[in-house]
Amino acid sequence: MKPERPTMTYLVEQVRARCARKSVRLADRRTIKARVDHIDRRTVALKRKDLKGVKATKAVPGQYVVSRPLEVVQIDHTQVDIFLVDEKTRKTMDKRPWLTLAIDVFTRMVVGFHLSMDKPSRVSLGLCMLNAVYDKSSWLKEREIDASWPAAGLPEAVHVDNGADFRSRAFSWACREEGIKVIFRPPRAPQYGGHIERLIGTMMGRVHFYPGSTFSNPIARQGNKPGRFSAMTFRGFERALGWEIAGRYNEEIHSALLRPPIAVWREHEASLALRMPKDRMAFWVSFLPDARRTLRPDGIWLHGIPYWSNTLSGRVGRTKGELLIKFDPRDVLFAIHLTLTDSLSIRIRCRNGAQAERFSRIRELICAIMIGPIENSPTVAFRVSSRR
Repeated sequence: MKPERPTMTYLVEQVRARCARKSVRLADRRTIKARVDHIDRRTVALKRKDLKGVKATKAVPGQYVVSRPLEVVQIDHTQVDIFLVDEKTRKTMDKRPWLTLAIDVFTRMVVGFHLSMDKPSRVSLGLCMLNAVYDKSSWLKEREIDASWPAAGLPEAVHVDNGADFRSRAFSWACREEGIKVIFRPPRAPQYGGHIERLIGTMMGRVHFYPGSTFSNPIARQGNKPGRFSAMTFRGFERALGWEIAGRYNEEIHSALLRPPIAVWREHEASLALRMPKDRMAFWVSFLPDARRTLRPDGIWLHGIPYWSNTLSGRVGRTKGELLIKFDPRDVLFAIHLTLTDSLSIRIRCRNGAQAERFSRIRELICAIMIGPIENSPTVAFRVSSRR
């Protein structure tokens, strides 16, 4: 029962050596093993500091109880088990997409999702929230998905893990502004997010039927190189994923409900007190990363790039302290969002359009060299010296 986990053979040798020193009959191996097997498994795990063993022997009875739709929405990210191809070159992309999913615990309805080629961030989280809160009719129509997806509205609470994006100041502030309570799971306890974890498992199981799937493990892959069979573009896969959610998952009978999630949603839809953000743009901006900068006579500088708006002319030299800035990493080379007062936020553009365009070309060149073509990938923001 030591963290070093000595083998049974070593234990038998030690026991027999002690027996020999005391001139007693040597213990049989089966006798020693029977004694070891009799020790409580949880006691062994605690002595060995085996976190996996401790978790396996801990009882977690009960279930997450909610009484109405949008009372609790669980959100999580996962890297999708599939390789996609570039829309123009048809070459396999070097990295796999990431999926952010949101599920309503009461109805088991998938209320929103976001697909991205970037790792999980506050931006992808904000876009998932935007998709979850607002009507999806136009989104479905643009992608020619013939399905109904009525889920919409602000949740009362979101249940999330302890990732950096969920712990970020921007996410906490955005939820507080809209009256959304944030509930964090206990660390290293995925069972407390069972609804979203099961949904992710279901969606990844369906992804394995698409060309370019990596499967879930090397045994299932059987030595095949998934990149050889990849054929779906980012847009095509997003459309297929939208259909899997709106056209299949929400419409199929759920084993826990014994009804389709959409049927449970429709049943409570009339009595649902729907809350919506006051302003769509302000709601989206609230989830963006933030920074604080001083207003200078030549504008506001962020990542070595100057930004200016004529609205700032009367505030130069009269604004005390630093101003709150919100920025979209995909668009940071061209514009940022500046908060002037609690109720006033403006979008200011890069002071030199030609300079921004030049930075954009440099960014594309660097990304092409480092990670390949960046088709369908968000803009990568980096610091560039203004003198260069």
